[in-house]
Amino acid sequence: MYWHIGSLPELAHLSEQERDALLRKHLGNYGVARLVALSIGFGTLISFVVTPSLPRPANAWLQISIWLLVVLAGSLLWYLGSLIRIRGAMLLFLERRARRQRLPMCLRCGYNLRGLTGNRCPECGRKVVPQQAPRPPK
Repeated sequence: MYWHIGSLPELAHLSEQERDALLRKHLGNYGVARLVALSIGFGTLISFVVTPSLPRPANAWLQISIWLLVVLAGSLLWYLGSLIRIRGAMLLFLERRARRQRLPMCLRCGYNLRGLTGNRCPECGRKVVPQQAPRPPK
């Protein structure tokens, strides 16, 4: 599992400017800060829904601890779900781009395909787009 967006293998072949533009497109202007804030907000919202249905412990500190655990669990679920959604959108973008040109990596496993002569990824066996021959000028 990839815990932050910068560790996704699909981004390794992009230049720094291309990576920033792609992340800005799928994350928005404030990027990771916005994603973390939304995650905490979702976790807090979930805690207000779930916590009242739990049995109330006599100790106030235990009650606060349970509330914080529910906030943390809800935030983590939202964060990981968002990463999955963002990664899926980036994969679709990269697959569309791969139709026009051969990417130097497998979109399933991230294997580096530079120098590959066949049409299958040696790591996972996925069929890859064959090398596009340059068109002669007219």
